[in-house]
Amino acid sequence: FEMYLPGPTPNPYVKQVSPHVNENNDESSALLGDVDDSKDDQTYEKEIKTAFFLDISRKENICLMLSYFSVGFALYFTATPIYYYLVTIKDASSTETGVYSTLTGLPWSFKIFYGLLSDAIPIFGYRRKPYFLIGWVVFIICNVILASIGSPSITATIVGNFIMMCGLLLADVCTDTMCVERAKLETDITRGTLQSSGYTFRALGMVIGAILGAIVYNQASWGWGLTISQIYLLNGIFPLITVGPAFYTLVELGSANYNNLNFQVQLVEVWQTLKLRAVWQPMIFVYIYNVLQIPNAAWNNYLVEGLNFTDFELGLITISGALMTWLGLLVYKNYFFQTGWQSIYIMTSALGLVFSLLQLLLIYQINRKFGIPDIVFALGDTTIAAFVAAIQYMPTCIMYVVLCPDGSEGTTYALLTTISNLAGTVASDFGSWMTEIWNVSNSTLKAGHNGGLVKLTILTSCLQFSPILLVFLLPNTKEQQKKMREKGDT
Repeated sequence: FEMYLPGPTPNPYVKQVSPHVNENNDESSALLGDVDDSKDDQTYEKEIKTAFFLDISRKENICLMLSYFSVGFALYFTATPIYYYLVTIKDASSTETGVYSTLTGLPWSFKIFYGLLSDAIPIFGYRRKPYFLIGWVVFIICNVILASIGSPSITATIVGNFIMMCGLLLADVCTDTMCVERAKLETDITRGTLQSSGYTFRALGMVIGAILGAIVYNQASWGWGLTISQIYLLNGIFPLITVGPAFYTLVELGSANYNNLNFQVQLVEVWQTLKLRAVWQPMIFVYIYNVLQIPNAAWNNYLVEGLNFTDFELGLITISGALMTWLGLLVYKNYFFQTGWQSIYIMTSALGLVFSLLQLLLIYQINRKFGIPDIVFALGDTTIAAFVAAIQYMPTCIMYVVLCPDGSEGTTYALLTTISNLAGTVASDFGSWMTEIWNVSNSTLKAGHNGGLVKLTILTSCLQFSPILLVFLLPNTKEQQKKMREKGDT
């Protein structure tokens, strides 16, 4: 595999490498077959790379899937415990929990800088693996520090989780980039399959993390469970068990443009990419759409203070969201992979609007008149929202993969995802600000005065659906996007 690693390799032809591969791997003969001298070296290189680097079960690739899985686990294992800890133990207000959500979401907007680092500044000849390792080490150290504090303050929790997310996202960017490099071996029809598999693993980690988080942090309801300190410690240990053993066998693919990479070249290539109409036009839609997905920042506080939801019930909501995210990715991969992107956004946005407005029935307690428990009704809204978001997410990821130029995969993919992630951070800021328009304080919600919550729910639901009017900016298929790029309009 030295031919695929960064750095100079002498005359790296596949006919020279294939005997080495057969000598050290029992499966290689079945994968590559007999040597056919009628094929040129480039064809053999393509066959070897395709055989080895698109098979997610091989030891050279499995670390990527385990990294996706661990990222999903980390995002959801602590979601319920930390939020319930802040609201019930530290008495955090809606504004403070909004600040927590905003700052822990902010590192998703730093992905462009992580991409630039990994593309332009190699460490010991590698562009991805060292930063991948650094990210996970930072994540583990932050968890250990927060665990050692015992009962961290609101400020310590916010700052600690912010730095933790920076490390997690650095590892995630490198994982994405190594997948994008491998995805270039896919055909136009199958383009995006590897990325879909990775995000399916992430969603599976989210499901398992949400389930464990709801079970082990449940002292208020069951009288037993882990403390927040123990939660952090377990969160830090998990990637050591999953990602750690597989890191050694992870193979990083090199790039033909590797020796020419620096910050200036990266920025020029990214600028040339952004000027293409095939890039900026759909990205305008993606940004506006995500900016207007403004969350109802008072909703979870209402569930705790207004409806007296326990930590376990909040955990069930988190579990249902993670499970439906996983199912949404599976449904997209198996049933909607060839469906037009515009059609997907229109259908899912309409479905999301309906179920978002159904929150009003829970606020007015209409569900109880039909014998439907509050928790069941709350679960329904969360599951549909997560299902819709998962299906919408994959078309944009596939679009990003197609747009990445060779040698700048990390920077370009990170930039494109940063644009949508930054929009999500802005949306979260808007959500926090909107809690000041009407009175939705904890004391108001606890007293049953929900007029402000009703208005906030209607406003955010309508805003979330409004950007569908710009869906024409989005290409409808991969083929249409490819034609737009080949046309070269800027």
